[in-house]
Amino acid sequence: MVLKAAPRLTANNLRSTTAIRRRCCHATSPRQSPSSPQPTPTPLRVYRYVVDVHGQLFLHDQVPKNLTSCFKNTAFLDFFFTRLRPNPSSPTSRDGARIAQYDILSAAPASGPQWPDDPRLQDADTDTDTARQLACRLANDDGYEWLSPCGPELNFVKTQDTPIVFRELTSTGKLHYAGSLQHDFAPDSLHVDPSTGYLYHPSPDPTSDSVRTRRRAKSKPDSAQRYGRFSLLSSSLVLQHLAHDLEIDPDQFHAGDAGSVQWQGTRYPLRLLPSPAPSS
Repeated sequence: MVLKAAPRLTANNLRSTTAIRRRCCHATSPRQSPSSPQPTPTPLRVYRYVVDVHGQLFLHDQVPKNLTSCFKNTAFLDFFFTRLRPNPSSPTSRDGARIAQYDILSAAPASGPQWPDDPRLQDADTDTDTARQLACRLANDDGYEWLSPCGPELNFVKTQDTPIVFRELTSTGKLHYAGSLQHDFAPDSLHVDPSTGYLYHPSPDPTSDSVRTRRRAKSKPDSAQRYGRFSLLSSSLVLQHLAHDLEIDPDQFHAGDAGSVQWQGTRYPLRLLPSPAPSS
């Protein structure tokens, strides 16, 4: 495999990267000269997002949640999902096979205090680390098991299924997710959830899009899967590319037979999705 050199950093793409960072981080810290006094600590800012089974990203209180109201900026989506990781207070951070499924389509309460308004998060007497830990615990209690940090911002994510959803599959065997990120399709590694019939694929490595981290990954084939072990294949992807040659018999699940799928002339067995670790 030939590795392509990383693109040359120019003034134009540097400005583009800065713009995306600002779009994700809703505010930036002021510049300081070496002689400036120490700044007042930047207040912790908490934002809530949700991801549906189609891989679409929304603000938590967006109504309705559909194709017209989801985030569409490719660079922003790549930036946001590349930084995604388990909320350290969530069970997902301890069990990569766990798939947390929440109802994200119901409208959020229109009024009344909510956990991001907890005064302890903005208390000047609360140090930053303590405030972040508290925010993570409160977010987890509300089902926000994923986090995309950006400076002083904590962007928590609640999922309808997995945080990464593969939306497209090319004829060259590339799965697309986020904005423009890609992952190699492995048809021999597909899993079926026996309770829903959903198809899952091993999750991508969020660091594998750069040459440097791809080289490093060769010596670490079992590198931590920050997105969880498995990511959902969207229904549109399955219907368009796999359904015609997909064979699933729920009556055989008890025997461990999940069925099979044909891809580019070769038939591959499916596996049953492993059960998550029992709660301690």
